[in-house]
Amino acid sequence: MEARHSITEPLLAERNEQPYVVNHLRSRILGELESTTGELLRVLAAFSQDAINTVPFAGSWTAAQVADHIAKSDAGVLKALYGEVKPTERPPDAGLEGLKATFLNFSTKLSSPEFILPTQATYDKDTLLHALANNRARISEAVEVTDLSETCLGIPALGEITRFELIHFVIYHTQRHIHQLRNIAKAVTTNHHQLFVKHKTLIAMKTETIKKTIDISAPRGKVWDVLLQDKFTRIWYAEFSEGTYAETDWQVGSKAVFKDHTESGMVGKVITNQPNELLSVEYQGLVADGKEDYQSAEAQQVKGGRETYRLAEKNGVTQLSIEGDMSEAYFESMSLAWNRALQKIKELSETA
Repeated sequence: MEARHSITEPLLAERNEQPYVVNHLRSRILGELESTTGELLRVLAAFSQDAINTVPFAGSWTAAQVADHIAKSDAGVLKALYGEVKPTERPPDAGLEGLKATFLNFSTKLSSPEFILPTQATYDKDTLLHALANNRARISEAVEVTDLSETCLGIPALGEITRFELIHFVIYHTQRHIHQLRNIAKAVTTNHHQLFVKHKTLIAMKTETIKKTIDISAPRGKVWDVLLQDKFTRIWYAEFSEGTYAETDWQVGSKAVFKDHTESGMVGKVITNQPNELLSVEYQGLVADGKEDYQSAEAQQVKGGRETYRLAEKNGVTQLSIEGDMSEAYFESMSLAWNRALQKIKELSETA
């Protein structure tokens, strides 16, 4: 029978000391852990507050729920890493290949213990990122200061597992969920794009008018900049559809094209521009795959629809009012999207 070859066998042959071997690999493990953690935080940070709590498709967790699940799993790992241990009577890496095969097989669905399942419908994005970063800093510390060859006794769901294997569980578990989060991001972006198109397409139906007002502790000139300047509009437009931007000089009579990352959206004309006071855009057609459409039934449907922004300032506080027409079927969802967008405009005006 062929003997099993451990990944640490060259070093074992050289020193014949298992604790030395796994502890000798600290820097490599730490680098892989921190690289994977960095990627996880980057993927999560790319979601807006709304998108991270959006269900991408039936039966799926939201990105926020995935993050909460990882945070709860990390908390359990930390208890085991710093909890009761015993000497290991086998190669400390013996379970590594099984862990990798299980968690990096993206075609299989795994079940999680109840205590690490997400329990909320919505979460605060920044709070999740902070919790994950803190947990990972403590796990990285454990890599540096504990004996990785010892067996942890605090995770019944994983059986007897060495610290060396448990750190790799964290890495493989995270990589599995990064894959999941990327799929969620694609689905959510598509859903948000559809919401954006619905917003712009239905604006001309004029069944109901969305009217919103918000007070902003900033001068009109600053609020005006947030409404028009590309570095700001890309941020608050994202509350309707990720990646949306405007192509226009905002001068009266100029074309205004609003597109997202798929090169789809709306085309209109600036009909009013009174600096720091009034802006109005009238829609004339659609954009699909970068091509402008003025003649189709859908394009004719949006023709003549308007969005209007009014600003009034008193004692250093600017009141921003918006109006836009919306189909009754989508009035509630778009009204909520406008609430988020106005809050983002307020934040940018007051802090940027």
